Amino acid sequence: MDLFVRPREDNVSRLIGALSEVGFGIARELAPKEILGRPVFIFADQIRVDIFTKPWGLDDFDTAYARRLEAEFDSVRIPFVCLDDLVLTKKTGREKDEADVKALLALAERRRRDSPPAP
Repeated sequence: MDLFVRPREDNVSRLIGALSEVGFGIARELAPKEILGRPVFIFADQIRVDIFTKPWGLDDFDTAYARRLEAEFDSVRIPFVCLDDLVLTKKTGREKDEADVKALLALAERRRRDSPPAP
């Protein structure tokens, strides 16, 4: 799972608290500065979580958050980066990410093609 978090100590502290409830609770050993000191922090307990404080291609959390998409699962609203921002995060030059970009752009094109015209 990938998480893009607002890079503030209070926010990361809440994330550590939540991750401490997962698996063996090893997140309790983390300090917010460990996460905030890197653009990506890889955490693994029972699940792997890639915590992004500055994803590739995105400069500002608040701008990306304003463009987010949301879906509801079990009555909980979950925010997701928008498709355009997701494509930006994948433009790393890595072969794996290039395949993701190709698939995401095809999805975006299909959505544009299948969407009814604006009134």
